[in-house]
Amino acid sequence: CRLFFLNVGVPIANIVTFGLIFLEAGYYNLPSVSTNVEGIPEVIVDNETGLLCNPRDSVAFAEKLIYLIEHAEQRCKLGENASVRVQRLFSSKRMVKSYQELYQNAEDKLQNCGYVENR
Repeated sequence: CRLFFLNVGVPIANIVTFGLIFLEAGYYNLPSVSTNVEGIPEVIVDNETGLLCNPRDSVAFAEKLIYLIEHAEQRCKLGENASVRVQRLFSSKRMVKSYQELYQNAEDKLQNCGYVENR
């Protein structure tokens, strides 16, 4: 089993706010090791689909990487869990439906406030 890791510090966190790259890793059965900033914990569930540590804690980050390198069975289990979670919660069909609902709710609120004419 392989492993994906990205040490996201505070400056980069503004760029990697949700963690699409971790969804991609999970899709391919790769557990991730990263920091618990921004939306990353929404994708990586600590000790379930990957491992998280506090930003700028390079010792903890390294320890988690070494742990997964040395424990193939756990690495594989986390990767399998990540794939199941990604396919269950972040499928394209589900994401499109969520966006449609979001935009419909926004349009409804704007109509109620008189900002958008009824169709």
